[in-house]
Amino acid sequence: MSPLAETRIRELCANGQQLSNREIAERLIADGIPTAHGRVWCEATVHQAKERIGLIKIAPNVSPAVSAEIDKLLRRVKPSSCAEIAAHLNAKQLPSPRGRQWHQTSVYYLLRRLRVSEEMSQK
Repeated sequence: MSPLAETRIRELCANGQQLSNREIAERLIADGIPTAHGRVWCEATVHQAKERIGLIKIAPNVSPAVSAEIDKLLRRVKPSSCAEIAAHLNAKQLPSPRGRQWHQTSVYYLLRRLRVSEEMSQK
């Protein structure tokens, strides 16, 4: 990401207007600022840029209770698969970030975002 893009994204986020990623993308396009690969900005590229420069957390939607439970589970129980973690979270009635049940794939992507060891996230 160019320093110009980073500066402009920081300005737009600090503006206090609570702009959506789509609105930020539209403003970057209007300003003629390309992405790192010379492409057009979209919601996803703005989100990734905000993650890279530290404006948002990698997994902002995970509740502290879920985070603590996963941490406890990984340290004490040593689950053998993402399906096992999902079953544990569902048994504890801890909802996913979207308020639904956990599935093997939702755990996989959460662990990947949280940068848990690659060995655990591949199971």
